[in-house]
Amino acid sequence: MKGFGFRFALVFAAVFAVLFMFVWFYLSVVSQAEAATIERGQQVDFIPAKIEIKSSGEIHCFNGELALSPEQHSIGLMFRKEIPADYAMVFDFGHLRPGAMWMKNTFVSLDMLFADENRQITFIAANTTPQSEDIVTSPEPVRYVLEVPGGTAKRLGINVGDSFSLRNEKY
Repeated sequence: MKGFGFRFALVFAAVFAVLFMFVWFYLSVVSQAEAATIERGQQVDFIPAKIEIKSSGEIHCFNGELALSPEQHSIGLMFRKEIPADYAMVFDFGHLRPGAMWMKNTFVSLDMLFADENRQITFIAANTTPQSEDIVTSPEPVRYVLEVPGGTAKRLGINVGDSFSLRNEKY
């Protein structure tokens, strides 16, 4: 009987290992295929917008895009090799929610400006790490997240308490 238990455990371990490798391989191939599809230009369309950040009496103008849908939120700035200095993407979640973002498949450093329903900046995550899967969180719920090139907040003196506005005919 002792030999049967050992053989059973060995077979069970081998089957488990094969299943684990199959699932791991399948998930890695599928996610790489999805990433390749997006990278080849099948990205979602974003809504063009002009974004103005009011900081210490100055207004800083950005050309950018709005991310409004869950699909747009999931793609964001992934796979972009460079971002102009005057560019911003605004994620509008439609209501207050926990602020949580990441940098997976994002090749450039970003400043993430988390803002409340009044479009007032409540938290800044500066110079985020490209391609990191660490979650960047705001200490309080937010409605918006603005992403600008890394170092922009410091360079322009943008701080917590500053506010932003959007200019877009469709939004």
